Amino acid sequence: VKAILRRGEREEVTENTVIGNEIVINEKKYEVSISGKKIDLTTTEFRILSFLASKRGMVFSRDQILDYLWGNEKIVIDRTIDMHIKNLRKKLGKHAHIIKSLRGIGYKIEE
Repeated sequence: VKAILRRGEREEVTENTVIGNEIVINEKKYEVSISGKKIDLTTTEFRILSFLASKRGMVFSRDQILDYLWGNEKIVIDRTIDMHIKNLRKKLGKHAHIIKSLRGIGYKIEE
């Protein structure tokens, strides 16, 4: 029930979210660019990055990220998030450090 209620609370989509002056997330076009160069992300990777960036500094557990992505619609294990984060960091290259892992707790974006 809580997951369903949270889905209704999603904030209005902003045009661009900028992280560290170089990473630009365009929510409406589903595009991410680093220093003006577009990078290819899967839909899930994009949604994770966008979710973490929209609430910078806040820590989210794997379960919270899973609820945001799929709610109760899919049955996946929480380690699935770890793989998506790993792939996302790889694609971010030298900017991978913005996604912080808090051991035993979850993930957050920090500039």
